[in-house]
Amino acid sequence: MSHYVCKGDCKTVSDDAGICQADFCNKKGEELKICGCEDGVHSEHATAENASGGVETGA
Repeated sequence: MSHYVCKGDCKTVSDDAGICQADFCNKKGEELKICGCEDGVHSEHATAENASGGVETGA
């Protein structure tokens, strides 16, 4: 399942393309990168719902 991740400090994971909106992230304002991992699990990442500031989608 394709999903998007922030490569910055927040490690946000989102089902939707967008930009990082987490206030504390060093990549705030940058596009999330597509991730094609097969298990869909990012134990080292926060979920979009749990990241402070969340994600702004491109939709």
